[in-house]
Amino acid sequence: MVDERFKYLFDKYVDNTASERELDELFQLCTSVNNNAKLDRLLREMYLKSFEEVDSSFVDIEKDKILAALRKSCAPSKSRVHIKRIIYTTAAACLLIFMGFYFLTSDRELIKEGIVDYQDIPAGGDKAMLILGNGNHVLLDTLAIGNSIWDGQMQITKLSNGQISYEVNGGESLTDVYNNVETPTGGNFQVVLPDGTKVWLNALSRLKYPLNFGPKERRIELQGEAYVEVAKNAKKPFIIDLPKGKGIKVLGTHFNINTYNRDKQITTVTEGKVQVKGEGGSEIVEGNQQLIFDRQHIQLLKENVNMEQALAWKNGSFSVHSISLHDLMSEVERWYGVQVKLEDGDDVEFVIRLRKDISLRGLIKLLELTKEVKFELNNKTLKVMKIKKI
Repeated sequence: MVDERFKYLFDKYVDNTASERELDELFQLCTSVNNNAKLDRLLREMYLKSFEEVDSSFVDIEKDKILAALRKSCAPSKSRVHIKRIIYTTAAACLLIFMGFYFLTSDRELIKEGIVDYQDIPAGGDKAMLILGNGNHVLLDTLAIGNSIWDGQMQITKLSNGQISYEVNGGESLTDVYNNVETPTGGNFQVVLPDGTKVWLNALSRLKYPLNFGPKERRIELQGEAYVEVAKNAKKPFIIDLPKGKGIKVLGTHFNINTYNRDKQITTVTEGKVQVKGEGGSEIVEGNQQLIFDRQHIQLLKENVNMEQALAWKNGSFSVHSISLHDLMSEVERWYGVQVKLEDGDDVEFVIRLRKDISLRGLIKLLELTKEVKFELNNKTLKVMKIKKI
């Protein structure tokens, strides 16, 4: 009887016909250890009906994480004002980590049964424009692997992993010759600077750097978002000039810097430490810390940051743990080149693993399964509406 009831509730959830009471009952069943195997079986059966190839090993790998997150989301918390609504949001999304994985692994699956329609927008990828010191423009995504271009005495080569690297081939100092790498909407790219420093650029970002650093410091300019692994050189501090007079000084470390918001700069350090400077002062940020600079003042220094989530974009995901609707839609705008009109729903949070190698329509269909939001896509405008609970 319990098995039949579990399957009945699960089918109603998938068909989007479950009532609030039935959803509550389903999530209670999902959080029971005794039902783990039953949930596995229902999920496998659903996807075996829909797809020819299903990686069953994923079920075993992710099951414990999903159920742990689900139990956590359903636990009472005095700090949450709208606890009941958030439980439904996070619990539904936890269950969708399972479902979403198969949608999100590639667009190949999304072509099936109307999940992708004529108005769909494909996912972005490795795309960037290189602006040489002489003013010439090079589309890096069209440059063949192994091919080189020259800027004065500097040889610039595209490597097998898609990134570009620099090698001085002559005696010219090149400290006054600059290159720029700019990523478009839906583009990201990795650059290895002349000193060996590695920079990953997110969409709509710009990096400016000399072809050869001077004797006293290594200084670059950054707009947008980047993850940086600085090559160690104690004699040459690494300095990043940021918009609005802010900056970062470091001797050797790994960190992420986000300057998309004009009024807010977010620095997340994974290893080592950096000094973040602004007109309002400076602050030292160390490993596993995150500093949020709000206008000219230090707003918040966070400890024990979830680095996997903070670096999700670099590793090909929107989210690997949880993400708010507001933050997700900001990334959607940059990744798909759409204008998002968000009507309420700022307090919605998705506890879900979301890869970026998915078309916009596939992402929409997945998020709508949470029963928290719905979307209208009209050309390049994406309207987001919160679903009202009865």
